[in-house]
Amino acid sequence: MKNASPLSDRQTVERLLSGDAAFAEVFFKNTCRPLLSGLNRRIFMGKLNTDHMAECLHFYLKQHDWHRLRTFRGETTLYGWLRITARHLFFDNRHEYLSELTKPRRGEPVREVDESEMGQGPIVETTGRIIIRVDIRNALSSLKNDKERYVIQTLILEDKDRKSVAASLGVKPGYLDIIRNRALKKMRTLLTD
Repeated sequence: MKNASPLSDRQTVERLLSGDAAFAEVFFKNTCRPLLSGLNRRIFMGKLNTDHMAECLHFYLKQHDWHRLRTFRGETTLYGWLRITARHLFFDNRHEYLSELTKPRRGEPVREVDESEMGQGPIVETTGRIIIRVDIRNALSSLKNDKERYVIQTLILEDKDRKSVAASLGVKPGYLDIIRNRALKKMRTLLTD
């Protein structure tokens, strides 16, 4: 998406707002793919179909005559704006998207899940498929380091500015990235154990 098109960010937005369906299809299915693939890995452990995510993002932005897309003011890059918008869309609605994964396919037998199995880790098997139950809040509360917990809470869940979070901790933004990466690695371990 970064410089993938000869159009500027403003021209891309104008073309989408003009109703060019062919351009919108290429933009959301191809140009947004790297962004959505990354979100799919981070939020859904790669279980969602990226094309479906592209359709959802397209529909989300197109609602009410592109109301959300019209809020793009060019204060950041279109890529940055879409990354934040998509993260909010998919993270805030992750339980709905994950429940789609748990629905049995036609003709598949459904295995009843006993209540005693519900708290048994992040992975539950049902209807022949593995369903990942992502619980970010529990993993976050399991982090022992206060700085790591604060960084994940403010940077990812509250989507605060990197520089302001670094300043509030009295560290440089580069070191903040190290703290964030370390915390995410620990959380991944907690979610996959």
